[in-house]
Amino acid sequence: SSYVGVVEALSLALIKLRKSLIITDELLYSIAREVLPLMRLDLQLCTNYSYNGILCLLSNCQGIKYLDLQGAYFLEDEHVVELSSLLRDLEFINLSWCAKLTKSALFTLTKNCPSLSEIKMESIGSKSVHNSDSFVEFGVRPQLKSLYLGLNSWLSNESIIMFASVFPNLQLLDLWSFKPLNDISEGICEVLRKCSKIRHLKLNGCSRVNLLGLNFVVPNLEVLNLSDFLVEVVDGTFKDISLPAIRMESRTATVYSEIVRSAVPLLLLLWLGFVVFLCSCGSV
Repeated sequence: SSYVGVVEALSLALIKLRKSLIITDELLYSIAREVLPLMRLDLQLCTNYSYNGILCLLSNCQGIKYLDLQGAYFLEDEHVVELSSLLRDLEFINLSWCAKLTKSALFTLTKNCPSLSEIKMESIGSKSVHNSDSFVEFGVRPQLKSLYLGLNSWLSNESIIMFASVFPNLQLLDLWSFKPLNDISEGICEVLRKCSKIRHLKLNGCSRVNLLGLNFVVPNLEVLNLSDFLVEVVDGTFKDISLPAIRMESRTATVYSEIVRSAVPLLLLLWLGFVVFLCSCGSV
């Protein structure tokens, strides 16, 4: 009760109760009754509250722009349908480690939250009643700029190609993993082809990729993160320039300067561990 009194007195626009804090629905109900001008709510890894508590709070604070519910294990796709209808001003959401959610929740969010530009949904559930083709019905969602989907074993060429079609203005795509993934080479090339504004592509830890189809200019790409990554670069990968395979030595790697010159007109950083060597086949 003393906490709620402080909240009331300050008319807070931000509440941050993160990192394994034990909270209750009663606390969330109490905050909801104050009808605060809340714009940021961070409950990352908090425990002991339920969907009823968060629904009550968000129903009374519908101006939230930043919402972090990472680790809310109880959340299901149908909950996201209801919550997203309350959050028309939402710009950022983190639903990582919500194991009952599926990619259906991702498309629900982009459909119901027209201002949403950044989504984190790492390590969510793998089962979905919809196939990838059905998500095209959601239409193009140009507002989404950053998408974090690391540690999701369901990622495939099909799903990534669909992301490229539905989210054409992506500037950051993070698919990091420490578990083997399906071959996603075709999907990655399609993202680079269709998402012309892409600046950061993070594939660190993915098991294998073949960039044979990358024979076109990626005008805005600045960072390609391939750390802890088994990369297969074959002849013709970068505009028909013959390149030997990228070699991983401990946590360092050797790459060739033609990659920088031919694939990206400005700058392409291949982060492969702590050290990046641009070895000479001519100066960059």
